[in-house]
Amino acid sequence: MGTIAIHVTPEEEAMLRKCAEGAGVSIEELLRNSVLQYVADESDRQAYSVYLGYKDRCTMLSFEEAKKLWK
Repeated sequence: MGTIAIHVTPEEEAMLRKCAEGAGVSIEELLRNSVLQYVADESDRQAYSVYLGYKDRCTMLSFEEAKKLWK
């Protein structure tokens, strides 16, 4: 397992500690979950951006139409 270190000010550390305590997790878990959520959200934003580039050139099917094709 890899290790990543970050440097924060004492004020930032206090804020992170308070937030982690409020969530009932360690600072490490808070940061890991937050960063991984950010990465997932960014991936979704990029996929949506690609979709926006194609949506006007594609024919979208309703769920019912798609179900008929999948039979």
